Amino acid sequence: MVETMLGKRSLICFCLFISLIGIPLSIQALSEADLYQAMVPVNSQTDSERQKILPEAMTQVLIKLSGNPRLADNVNIRSYLTQAPRYIQQYRYGSLPNLKSVLFVTFNSSAIDNILQKLGQKKWVSERPVVLVWLATEANANHVTIDESDKIGQLIKLNAQQRGITCIFPAYDLEDMQQVSVNDLWAPNPSPILKTAQRYQADKLLIGRVTQANSQSWSAQWQLGNAEQWQTINASGTNLNEVIQQGMDQILLQLVSNDVSPNTGNAPKQKIEIIVNRVTGLADYQKVQDFLQNLPAVLSVQVLNVGADQLTFNIATQGTEEDLILAIEQGKLLTALPKTDQNVLEYELSL
Repeated sequence: MVETMLGKRSLICFCLFISLIGIPLSIQALSEADLYQAMVPVNSQTDSERQKILPEAMTQVLIKLSGNPRLADNVNIRSYLTQAPRYIQQYRYGSLPNLKSVLFVTFNSSAIDNILQKLGQKKWVSERPVVLVWLATEANANHVTIDESDKIGQLIKLNAQQRGITCIFPAYDLEDMQQVSVNDLWAPNPSPILKTAQRYQADKLLIGRVTQANSQSWSAQWQLGNAEQWQTINASGTNLNEVIQQGMDQILLQLVSNDVSPNTGNAPKQKIEIIVNRVTGLADYQKVQDFLQNLPAVLSVQVLNVGADQLTFNIATQGTEEDLILAIEQGKLLTALPKTDQNVLEYELSL
């Protein structure tokens, strides 16, 4: 029975797993030092492979600190990446579950902060929100929960840590089993999950499922949020890691967007909701978000929903709706569409 699938995830197994990998149950958030450390899976421990991987490791740290997954596309970053070895503080080799060898690289914090400043990137907050990951997948024609000892769970943890996202998993003990069924994750049904998630003191919940259609088709349908608000995250690809990477990039953008708040000394006069269509990838996502954030009188831009080719934003502005419409028109990035809802502005990304 699918209802009993949670039973195999016992608290004893969870605690045993935690003790084996050396992470205390009390540790939830990344430390300041963690933000300057990269972890990159490697095939060997040779000097030649390490030198090739160092630019990737440095990019990982810059993304961690800035919260910008598109930072690698910045043309100005390349000159710094070619000099990655000079910014290293220390490195070591280790292992993680399901990964034979991992290179851990710690970079000099002052040097990295200086590079971020030169790239025009602000540092994301050091105290990151904690995300409780409560997901399901399929195994032997049954719906089962994902924990951090699973292959999928390990990929989620690795990709989260590489982006500076703090993820924790439920204990799946008796208390969890009494409140939440695997069907609540598959649907998903947030109400019972929110109730039992209070014990974990997480800031956000990630619920939903990861599915495999065939050997070359994976997808994820997730909801990220809390009692007040939920945002949709969809990802698809030819392999599992690609899907997890896409999903984590979207989560990173959502978390950073939700942390942006208006200047408290200059309160917004109103909030305006807009929908942007024809957004087909992460590059479009970042382009639209950056465009809106840089408009005159815009204090903050919050992502409300991410669809397959559509974004919904809540914009806090000191100006009027007419001022915002005029500023968007002058930017020529977005083309206005007829209103289907009088309370929402609708646009499409110009080709």
